[in-house]
Amino acid sequence: MPNGPNKAGPLVNENTREWVIAALRPPYIIVRFALRSIYMGLFWWLDPLLQARDNASFENDIQANLYFLYSTGEIVKERWMTVHPFDFAVVKVLRGNIHFNFSRGLDQLNIKLSPRLCPRDSHELQVVIAALDATDVTPRMPARYLSDVAELLRPRMDRLDAAFSEDQYLEFKKKIGSVEAACDIVRREAQWELNRKLYS
Repeated sequence: MPNGPNKAGPLVNENTREWVIAALRPPYIIVRFALRSIYMGLFWWLDPLLQARDNASFENDIQANLYFLYSTGEIVKERWMTVHPFDFAVVKVLRGNIHFNFSRGLDQLNIKLSPRLCPRDSHELQVVIAALDATDVTPRMPARYLSDVAELLRPRMDRLDAAFSEDQYLEFKKKIGSVEAACDIVRREAQWELNRKLYS
């Protein structure tokens, strides 16, 4: 009389696979560490060189599209080259009262603005523009191209420079905080709606 289907088969295969993965994990970690060490030992000079090339190319693109930043602005050079992951290029420009931080990589363009006297107190461009124009930030899509950034910045440069001045920044920062709080609410609502659709 034939036996029923062997239900232990898939369980045995699953256990075997887990055992093989557990057995191969330590050698994999050792080999990966050794290869990385060899790479760092032989080609430690290559990453900073590639980063400098990417930054220079990005700087040329910014200068071509945002030439008005360079009339009275200057590139902020780092004392030590920072190597960024995922081929990100970073350029910092100081113009008037504003410290611009541009970064590009993974098909993303990120721009943050901060006051000259406190470059660590940075805010996303879209939030700053919404606070300056006293409009809702939610309909604004992030700028994907430097030409779009130029259209946003050029007509607002004088107002932005005044808003980031030492006299006006504290008051302007309150407006930025209100816009950021509204953005957080919108993000949480979108996340809640997505979770509701996924798990309902």
